[in-house]
Amino acid sequence: MIRRAAVFFMMVFALAMADAVCGSLEPVELANQAVISGDVGWLKNWLDRGGDPNRSDAGGWTPLLLASARGQAEAVRVLLFHPKNRADARKEFVSSGALPIHLAGQSGSVETAAALLEADPSLLDEVWLLNGHTLLLQAVFYGHLDLAKFAVEKKCNTAATTLRGLCAIDFARQFQNEPMEKLLAASEPDGGKKKEYYEGLLERVREKVPPEEVEDQALSDQAAKSIVAALKKAGDFPEEADAIFADFLTKVEGVDVCRLAGDLRQPLLVIAVTGNNAGKMPEAAGAMRQRIVAALLERGADPLQKEKHPMGAHSIIRASVFGHLEELKKMGAYLTAQELADALNEVPAVNGLTALHDAVLRSGETDWVRFPFYLAQIRWEIANGARPDIPDFSGKTQADYVGDIEDEEKRKALWEVLFPRAGVPQWNHAAIAVPSLEDAERWYREVFGFEAVGPVKKFTPESGAGWELASAVFGEGLSGVCLVRMRAPGAPLQQVVELFEVTPAPPVEKEKRKSGIVHGCLIVSDVRMLAERVRKRGGEVLYQTSLGDIQIAFCRDLYGNTLELASSPW
Repeated sequence: MIRRAAVFFMMVFALAMADAVCGSLEPVELANQAVISGDVGWLKNWLDRGGDPNRSDAGGWTPLLLASARGQAEAVRVLLFHPKNRADARKEFVSSGALPIHLAGQSGSVETAAALLEADPSLLDEVWLLNGHTLLLQAVFYGHLDLAKFAVEKKCNTAATTLRGLCAIDFARQFQNEPMEKLLAASEPDGGKKKEYYEGLLERVREKVPPEEVEDQALSDQAAKSIVAALKKAGDFPEEADAIFADFLTKVEGVDVCRLAGDLRQPLLVIAVTGNNAGKMPEAAGAMRQRIVAALLERGADPLQKEKHPMGAHSIIRASVFGHLEELKKMGAYLTAQELADALNEVPAVNGLTALHDAVLRSGETDWVRFPFYLAQIRWEIANGARPDIPDFSGKTQADYVGDIEDEEKRKALWEVLFPRAGVPQWNHAAIAVPSLEDAERWYREVFGFEAVGPVKKFTPESGAGWELASAVFGEGLSGVCLVRMRAPGAPLQQVVELFEVTPAPPVEKEKRKSGIVHGCLIVSDVRMLAERVRKRGGEVLYQTSLGDIQIAFCRDLYGNTLELASSPW
């Protein structure tokens, strides 16, 4: 209460200063703060004074868009029905084209949706062209049972589809949401109506191809169709997997794998990681998906390239939505540690849901058969830098979504994974001499995500005791020694690697050593992915094995130093 009062005082003070200095009205940022804090009285007073509810802040948020996204029904009604300054229920969120009704669908607030439909009943089936979602499709996508029921009772169009051709009940089945599927069963649309609607929707977003690009675009579109066909066929005819994959390879031969393909203008990699593994043998479809993803990555596909529709997302987010952990690992090997962490924490314009948001959301909806797979994915994402404290457009963090899950066992399991007791990778102190400190620091940062602990330290013959220590360790004949200490973010200070640049530089030795330190051991989140990342950045993978449940890989860095990567201490 004290904090809210302080915020309110600061808002009032800012208002008074604005009026005193230039007679201007308070900015929309203050109105948006009132929405977030739930101060409807302040918001009403702002409108009474002539505040413009249709102005946007720097992030593109109007008060109505923000109130709708956060399910602030009372604020929505004040904004929509103010006698002097009414908010426009059709003003879009500039970065994505979403209307307030679509953001209300994300929040799940029935009261918010009801207020918007009271202001404009035609919003019920209004289409969001980024993804094709209507209010009902938004409600089902986010698992809001009461809002979906409300939309159905309002006689919404249940044949409406997304830009991927999925109607509401298809969404429910895709995410194994049995209560939602049961609710929608009575209104399942006729296949003909669904097809007709979908074709009309695609026509609205289809782009015209310039004449000089028709041939290249046709090749990319053909490759996109071959991915979808291969995944479907592999699930039904697993015995033909090799022939199916060989046919796919012929379709992608000579194709620019980073050219956006299909009516939705998606990268081939996004297409490959989108959707559930289906068919009579879903595991066979999953194996084919992994082969296709590996082939695309080898041909230069970029995991961070974004689609135009239906989410404007990249492949990391897409794979997370559908629980494709092995594909995430394959893509992670082609990114630096920081690039992967940034991708996992990216807030997309479509809904503000990070990859971890999506994984947590789906884990809460799925059954207990599928739940362990999502749990393993969430554990992997956390270990690779995903944060559990980023708010989405509704203001909810990943941890908030865990708190909303009704099943106590699921909540407990997810909470332990979101907030592990120790971070990885973890060192138990090792020291390595390298020819170039700058290059070595970059390599260990990109591969393992290590960060420097303090500035680089330099020792010369004029350094006194520090130089005596350096000479004792590295021998005579030196002219200088530089040191930087690195560790995994959040790891204990003693778990560091010390990188030494010695002048003159020692030779790079890649033969097996007979004496001295044999190797240093790292506890890592994903042995196979990290070993592959080592290889792709000039290192060498010597041997991979397992000790019971513990995965192990022996690698060499750029300087011939042997690293043991292990999935847990042993």
